[in-house]
Amino acid sequence: MNKLFFVIGLFIISFASARVVREAPAKPEFSFESFFKTTQEHFKEVEEAILKTIGASNPDDVKRIVEQQGQTLAKQFDVWADHIKKDTEELKNLSVVKELRETVENRVEEFKGEHPQTAADIEQYIGKAKQDVEDIISKIKALSESKEAENIKNVSQKLVDTAKDAFKDLAESIKESVNKTE
Repeated sequence: MNKLFFVIGLFIISFASARVVREAPAKPEFSFESFFKTTQEHFKEVEEAILKTIGASNPDDVKRIVEQQGQTLAKQFDVWADHIKKDTEELKNLSVVKELRETVENRVEEFKGEHPQTAADIEQYIGKAKQDVEDIISKIKALSESKEAENIKNVSQKLVDTAKDAFKDLAESIKESVNKTE
């Protein structure tokens, strides 16, 4: 019986030692240096993609483009505000509007009577908001009247003209390639 256990033991040892040991692939070690390097590369790629999308070559161009868009939006807002003022002038004299205004004024007076501190706080915030809006409007008007606004307008017009020409060229090349394939 001992011989049998001895033979089985030798068999198990020979079987275990006859296996081929496979080496596991080495895990890449984590290092903060590689992490930060990879992160910087990805941020750079994102920045380049954003610049490419906006049509800018550097961050200063992005600032310039954002300023141009802001000025355009400010001008558009002024136009909308003028249209709204003109449209609401006609509505002032309607009886429904007068009744609505009186009702709102009565509700405001009731609220002021019931909650004087809250009403005072609200009036203070409204005053601050009006002042902030007036400051912003004056800055926008000063900027729109400046020489830079004229330069921006000229550059924008040149950009639009260049884009039109590029689209015309693109349309012609597409048309030619379609005609060649037919």
